[in-house]
Amino acid sequence: MNILGLPGGTLSLRKVLMISGIIIAVSILALGFGIRWFSGDLNAEARAVSALRERRQILLKGSELFAVLKDSESKADTYQQKLDSLLPPKVGVFALPELIEGLARVHRVNQTFTFTGDETVTQVGLPGFVPFKVTAEGSYENLLAFFKGVEINQTQLLIVIDDFEFSRVDPQTSRLVFTARIFFRQ
Repeated sequence: MNILGLPGGTLSLRKVLMISGIIIAVSILALGFGIRWFSGDLNAEARAVSALRERRQILLKGSELFAVLKDSESKADTYQQKLDSLLPPKVGVFALPELIEGLARVHRVNQTFTFTGDETVTQVGLPGFVPFKVTAEGSYENLLAFFKGVEINQTQLLIVIDDFEFSRVDPQTSRLVFTARIFFRQ
């Protein structure tokens, strides 16, 4: 009998170890390639599942935003009606010089008023505006009251002050220069 227990020939221990080593090496290589092949498929599947989850999250978020927008649509109409009731029509802009002149008389200041540009309309349905500039002189207290009257106390027009400057002309007289915009509905 030989080393392998087979009748007939004899194999040397060296040949047996070599064949066993080759079989083990081939088995390890085959196992490595198999693991690599299956793990590649698993990684691809994991990426596909992750992408699918991401798409579902986007769709869910989009659905939620759509529901909020639908709900806000009715509120937007209400706000648009309120805004339209607050804003004067375009022809109401022409009342501004008279308002400024009346406030100047009440607060005892001298003023000059000028529209500084053409009307600006951004989009249909949104308010338009016209820029203007006022230069006024008087006592500091009177100028302050006049400015408050233009910016805060009047409720007929929507005016936004863009820039203003107070300066001293002499010990009793100050100067106020401001630029602003008056808004109107279209």
